[in-house]
Amino acid sequence: VVGSGGREHALAQVLGRSAEVVVTPGNPGIPESVSEPPEEIEADLFVIGPEAPLVDGLADRL
Repeated sequence: VVGSGGREHALAQVLGRSAEVVVTPGNPGIPESVSEPPEEIEADLFVIGPEAPLVDGLADRL
């Protein structure tokens, strides 16, 4: 889950019920966050919450 807002927090909580979830950059309400850039994380699925990373082309780089 990419992002640090309430939307990403809610997504991480729901997804975390049945899968391993990594959040970057995270926030105080998300206990398992990492400081690695999303491009350096190997994952089967990325959820990009905020609009800015989408506009910046993050989905294309992943």
